[in-house]
Amino acid sequence: MIISNLHLFTGLNELQNSVSRKTSDFPNKLCDFITTEFQLQSAILFKINANNQLIFQGKSQSARKSFLPNALYKCSVCKFHQNNFDKVLFNSDAKCEIQSTDFVIYESCVRIKTASESFLLKVSQKTPFTQGDREFLEQFGEFLIPYVSNTEGAVVQSELTLSKIVAEL
Repeated sequence: MIISNLHLFTGLNELQNSVSRKTSDFPNKLCDFITTEFQLQSAILFKINANNQLIFQGKSQSARKSFLPNALYKCSVCKFHQNNFDKVLFNSDAKCEIQSTDFVIYESCVRIKTASESFLLKVSQKTPFTQGDREFLEQFGEFLIPYVSNTEGAVVQSELTLSKIVAEL
């Protein structure tokens, strides 16, 4: 049991170190961590601006190569800008205009709201998202709030203690 969790904690430690060093590749590392640890096909992180445009922040290595740093994207079918919510909201819409991979695959989005900003995490997998997947991604979205509160890594360190990370799992 202990060894089976070693990879997870190694990944969390790498994310923490990236946050501590304020590395610019933190969003990419976060997306790679998400795809590796949760067996997803791809992950992309966007920041949502005041005009409900998506500002590309980072992606997993398995996502499309066409996403450019700080480029703006928009999805006219997105329902996130129409909804008020507290912290995290999950949505899956086959008509989404932002495709994360070049393959036919199931994609969903998780909107994450911090104290001052909103983010969109787009994830994909080979099978349809179940209710259990939805619940997990919503819970994981809440876990990510202190990490994404500044995608350049300037997160309040007291929010990211190892004991809190372990307690969240």
